[in-house]
Amino acid sequence: MLEHVNDEAEEAEFYQYTGYVYYRLNQYLIASSYMEKASVIYQRLQYTEPYLNCQIILAAIYQELHNPDKGEVLLKEALEKARGKGKLSAVIIRVLGLNKLSVKDYLSAELYFKEALTFGEHKDALVGAKTSYNLSNALFNQGKKDEPLRYFQIAEAEMTYYQNKEYLARCLATKGLHIKNDYQLVDEAIERLTKLGLDFEIAEVAEDASGYAEKEGNDSLALKYMKVAHRARLYQNAIGEDSK
Repeated sequence: MLEHVNDEAEEAEFYQYTGYVYYRLNQYLIASSYMEKASVIYQRLQYTEPYLNCQIILAAIYQELHNPDKGEVLLKEALEKARGKGKLSAVIIRVLGLNKLSVKDYLSAELYFKEALTFGEHKDALVGAKTSYNLSNALFNQGKKDEPLRYFQIAEAEMTYYQNKEYLARCLATKGLHIKNDYQLVDEAIERLTKLGLDFEIAEVAEDASGYAEKEGNDSLALKYMKVAHRARLYQNAIGEDSK
């Protein structure tokens, strides 16, 4: 395909798109190779926003490969280069929050999510509703009640408006764990995500449920959800392998 590419910008776009496809297919090493090629070209051409978008994906890949520290370094470097670009800065700050959420540093995640929501163009978009949802979970996991409930209600209302099925299912799981104390809602959320074919999201919800059940001393439920998460991860990786 590259023999038909006429200039470096098009070549970089090809690498970026291909890298993103492999990223979505869970082929992280191949994805990072393409993203790094795109990133080098964009940096040479001084195409700042495409370069930063590549860095965000590379950081997400490092997070998936259990190297959140390297991902954080990339994100902080990207944030420095994104100064003056409000919308992009907010996305980077949000991803920094997700990075901290992945290692259960809930206080740092809270601070990043709140900072992202100070950007109006972020707060008023679908991605802002996602950030409000993530913030509610960071707060719930610190044992707080009233403040996370406010953010949760905002997120749930906006996801209903946007008809975002993935995050409506996630909201159902959060409601089951942190508001209603009803694991049947968690099961319904997993069922919805299963129908949507979202194995990564199933694993995340199930892992959260397993951890929550373990804290409650409910070992049988903790094991049940850990098995669900394990199956989802296996299936997620199998899909990636089949795509080669």
